Order: sequence, then C-alpha cells, then structure tokens
Amino acid sequence: MTADEVRRLVEHILQDEEIMDHPSMPGLTRARLREAARAADFEPNRFGRLSAAVMVWFARAGVTVLEDDKAPNEWIRPRPLISTERAELRRRLQAVDPPDGDAITIARNAGLDSSAT
Repeated sequence: MTADEVRRLVEHILQDEEIMDHPSMPGLTRARLREAARAADFEPNRFGRLSAAVMVWFARAGVTVLEDDKAPNEWIRPRPLISTERAELRRRLQAVDPPDGDAITIARNAGLDSSAT
C-alpha cells in the first residue's frame, strides 16, 4: 500500500461509526476494515488479500488494542483504536514495518480469520 492509500484508509476508519462508536463493541475487525476500504474506493479483491496484513500491522504498531484478554483468541473481538488523532496513528504506523508472510501466518493460526464480526 502506498502512503496515500494508508492515509485514505485511516480517514475512512476514523469516519466509520461502527468502528469508532459502536455502542457495545467498537473497534476494528476484518469485516469492518473491508467496509472502510470499500468506502475508500479500494478494489475489493486486492484489498481482501491485504486485510490480514493491515490488521496485524495496526496491532503491532499499537494503533489498535486488545481490550478483552479473556476472549478465546486475541482476534475474535473488535480491536478499538487508541486515538482519533491522525498524526499519532500515522506516527505509530510509520514506526513499524508492515508484517511479512510469517507474521500473517502466525496471526491466522492465533485466530485472525475466526472473527466474522
């Protein structure tokens, strides 16, 4: 993803009411991420292949947090964003390289694909 694509995606994530303001379970899931990407005019098939990497990258960068440590796996619940400050999110993402294929495999084995939320 280019820097402009990341910026555009973050903008749509921050504007997504379900991600930011869901009454009982705010946060990012792969399904919600795909919806934000669709709203940002990403090509669905291309982004679908990237969504797991984006979820892992955001988690590694500390952009999203795990709030429910009693969940059966770390990916089953939505992961809220730590801030609505675009500069802070951008700084954190720039500080961490996007994950490689091994990191994605580890996350999938830990349950990344198990959440349908």
